[in-house]
Amino acid sequence: MQYYMPSKIIIDENVLEKNKDILIKLGKKCLIITGKNSAKSSGALDDLVNILNDNNIEYKVFDEIVQNPLMRTCLDAGNLAYKIKADYIVGIGGGSVLDSAKLIAIIATNTFLNEDSIYKKERKNNRLPVILIGLTSGTGSEVTNSSVLTASDGKKKSVSDEQLYADYAFGDPKYTMSLSRHFTISTTLDALAHSYESYFSKKANDISKALSLQAIRLLWENLNYLKNRCALLSLKQRKELYEASILAGLAINMTGCVFPHNVGYYFTEEYGLPHGVACALFADDLFKHERSIDNNNVDKFFLDLAINEKEFLDLIRDLLPEINIRLTLEEIDKVLPRWKGNKTVDNTLGDISIEQIKEILIHKFVY
Repeated sequence: MQYYMPSKIIIDENVLEKNKDILIKLGKKCLIITGKNSAKSSGALDDLVNILNDNNIEYKVFDEIVQNPLMRTCLDAGNLAYKIKADYIVGIGGGSVLDSAKLIAIIATNTFLNEDSIYKKERKNNRLPVILIGLTSGTGSEVTNSSVLTASDGKKKSVSDEQLYADYAFGDPKYTMSLSRHFTISTTLDALAHSYESYFSKKANDISKALSLQAIRLLWENLNYLKNRCALLSLKQRKELYEASILAGLAINMTGCVFPHNVGYYFTEEYGLPHGVACALFADDLFKHERSIDNNNVDKFFLDLAINEKEFLDLIRDLLPEINIRLTLEEIDKVLPRWKGNKTVDNTLGDISIEQIKEILIHKFVY
């Protein structure tokens, strides 16, 4: 069993102010990677900029990252970082921004890279230093060595590289307070999916399972609370959700995800389902599959959590939005090849076949 985590993770109130010396020592110029709104509305961007201004650190903001970020946007940002001679990269946002920032730091020192060579890991130089500031409680990108980007063919693809670990991951629960209930549920469902998918990965071990179970314990009560449409989360609850997403991220960093994640990508690409929703949509199918392989393993999972399986799956269904997707048999047959030999699908404990995925899709979406 091996475990490697080079990122320094700091979760604290006023985390930027308390750790501003880190920003100062990294250099005199940085490129800030964000989306259009959340970095500003959360207060994180203003906090960062105030520290940079007070310490005469030059900066430029690149705010063109969208949900399901495009590889070509990352290439543009990496070349911008090179052009302005940035000393380091700061990513402020959810998983899309953080995944992008990690890759941009590599592109900035390897400007010859293109989409094809990035996936082939043809870099020659070490990346720029990276600081990530998380604004959601979902992806755990702060602590993983992978980035998921949308390629030019419109498909979400993952690239993994030890240089995709951040140097520092800063978490301040107050930055997640501005998230809407809808977005909080979607991102938290992603963290939940990371947790149970990691548990049923072929690579799962005692450490990853302990991380997964503790993440679910932190998520469980707060997800139940979120069932109330009027529920507002306290700072303490936001902290628990954020910590859970980090634990889940640490788990999948060891094990990877399994078939619901990659099957879910298709429904994000083609039907616009939020990533966390698309993954959670197949939770019942994962547990049904695992029961067909090893009842005792599933029983132990719920016994260790002290949660009833029906209650667990019912809660996920209650949190999912109404989904009115209809597939034809022709569409299913056309998309199935993308999952043949897919490393995420093949990582599922108790091999799941393409024929079984087809049955799942027919059951859920053909009427």
